[in-house]
Amino acid sequence: MKKTHQRFKVMSSGLMINRGNPLLRASPDALVACRCCGKGLLEIKCPYKENLKTTTGEEFAREGKYHLKIGENSTVHLKHTSQWYTQIQAQLAVTQYSWCDFVVFTQKEPHITIERIKYNKIHFEKEYARALNFYDKFVLPKLMEM
Repeated sequence: MKKTHQRFKVMSSGLMINRGNPLLRASPDALVACRCCGKGLLEIKCPYKENLKTTTGEEFAREGKYHLKIGENSTVHLKHTSQWYTQIQAQLAVTQYSWCDFVVFTQKEPHITIERIKYNKIHFEKEYARALNFYDKFVLPKLMEM
């Protein structure tokens, strides 16, 4: 990234709390920033231990495994049906950043694949409504019984 971005840096993030709704929180793997793109998030996933040394991110995507798929020009993409996609959307909503670099790391060359994922407000709002419904329907009644 330092080769393709101006003054690229990675910073630790810790727990981040949404200013408008303190119940919304996230802990992305890191924050990233550069002069050319501004600030964003970083989320890193490593494949299952037994496949870490023998399969690349692109190979996982070609097989449709590990929440990945192959797109145009043989690029690796995170499936929008994946819980990781929802996790990233929630992190973006909490932090109010507009993008996240999603990295798949393996020990087989090439070691990493990177996809820049942009905030999808519609996806987040749909999942947030589902989470609130689950809380109202199942969690809150149990808490009220205590």
